[in-house]
Order: sequence, then structure tokens, then C-alpha cells
Amino acid sequence: MGFWGVMLRGYAMGVAELVPGVSGGTIAFISGLYTPLLASLAAFDGQLLKLLRRGALREAFAHVQGPFLLTLLLGMGLAIVSLAALLKMLLATHGMLLWAFFFGLILASAVHVALSVGRWGALEGASALLGTLLGAWLSTAGAVSLGEGPGALFFGGALAACAWILPGVSGSFLLLVLGLYDRVLHALTTVAIVDLLALATGCGLGLLLFVRLLKRLLQSAAGPTLAALGGFMFGALQMLWPWQMVKAYQLGREGSARVILSEPLGPASYERFYGEDPQLWTVAGLMCLGVAVVWMLARGRGDGPVS
Repeated sequence: MGFWGVMLRGYAMGVAELVPGVSGGTIAFISGLYTPLLASLAAFDGQLLKLLRRGALREAFAHVQGPFLLTLLLGMGLAIVSLAALLKMLLATHGMLLWAFFFGLILASAVHVALSVGRWGALEGASALLGTLLGAWLSTAGAVSLGEGPGALFFGGALAACAWILPGVSGSFLLLVLGLYDRVLHALTTVAIVDLLALATGCGLGLLLFVRLLKRLLQSAAGPTLAALGGFMFGALQMLWPWQMVKAYQLGREGSARVILSEPLGPASYERFYGEDPQLWTVAGLMCLGVAVVWMLARGRGDGPVS
């Protein structure tokens, strides 16, 4: 896969991680970047430290597949810098339409992950059921709080990074559950250095510790692991359903209301409850567009890292 292929997929992963419910790991999985990404992150190990101590910088860079990883991170960074403010505005002004698109994206991604399991048996079925129940529970649990200091962003970032690398689990979704999503968006749009450093440190540490466990699971129990992840995606889909009745909200740091608990509605019930047009055909079209994006990403998947 060439430079621009990795860059564009990194950009798509960055966009995905800005939205609660959409996983950058899912984009990596369906576009063919998942295996080289895990291998690159797992290479931050003792061998890398030995190379760095010897001053073998070129060999160290090659050991972690540096060109691939830097290109991917560049794409993700560009997406976050260029789209954080726009997505924040769209969530506030056109949330229903944005959720419709991402509902289609995650629905198709869940099917893709389920098909990747291969042969299904009792263990895979049980794993999928467990994942579905966990996803459904988390998407209706409401928000908890880790506090307001930089430590909250550090621990939240560590958990979000673990979610980021998993197909089907959104880092932004976990930040939302932890009550940190609004604060992270604010830090990104205002370049709050202390908050961003705490978040980045937590993300880096959480990712490097978790990726080895995930790599072992996918090597020794790939079928049950993928089945559980696919089930989680199906279970959490209700959070992305475009027609929601708000049951609880919380005021953010800037005084804006942030939904922490809602209940899915049908389009007719939504219209009766809110007195607003459910925009049925527009929503259906955007759902189909999300499905089409996943199909195109899956068709264009590559074989390995950029050189």
C-alpha cells in the first residue's frame, strides 16, 4: 500500500475517533491496515530499547515500521486538527443526519467483522452474545465521572486508546461514558496544552500496554475475539440510532448541554414527541451512504505497510 493509501486511511481513522460510537480500529480493520498496525505498535519493545541504547536510530525506525506509522499518524492528526471544530458544530446543528451516516457505517462494519470470524461454533456464538450484551449495556449506562483534573484526562486517554485499537469499540464513546468527551473537544479546539499533554501521555501508555494482549488474543483465539467485537458493535448500535428521546443531559464546561442518556424512537414517534420532521428519506440515504463507504474501504484494502 502506498503513501497516499495509508494517509487517507489514517485520515478516515482520525475522523472516526472524533465521533462517539465510531471506532478508528474498525476503519483500520476493514481497510486492511489492522495487522501491520498491531505489528508496528507491538514493536515498541525491549528490542527497540536495545537499538536506541546502541544509537542505531535507522534500525530502530525500521523495527517499528516507522514510515508506515508516521504516515498513519500524520493522516489522523490532519483529520483531528482540521475537523474537530466542524464535527462539534455538526453534532450540535445536524446531529440526526450525522448519526444516520455513522449508523450505516457501523452496521456495515459489524457485518464485516462478523464475516471475518470464518467458521462459527458454540464458543464464537457465546462470545458474540456476550459482546452484544456488553455493548447494549454500555450504550445505555449513562455517563460516569473521573473528575476535572489532568489525571482524569490521563486515565480517560489510556482507556480510550485501548478502545481505539479495537474494531468496534470507540475511544470517543468511552470518553463520552466517562464524562470527558466535551472536555477533550474543547482542549482540541482551544489547544489547551496541559490537557492535551495529559491526554496524549495516557493514550500512549494505554496503547502500548494493551496492544500486546490484543495481539495474543487475535493469534490464539481470533474467532471468539472477533465474534465478541462484532457483537459489541451490534449491541452499541442503538447509541447511533438517529431518532432519540433525551432522558438525561449534563451541562458541559462551556455551558452546552451534553446528552448522557437517551432512548431510541421510531421516526413517527420522534415526530410526535418533538414535533419535528424525522427526514426519513434523507436519514435512510445517509445510512446507505455509510454502508457504501465501508464497502469501498473493504474493496480497497491493501496488503501491508507503506515503504
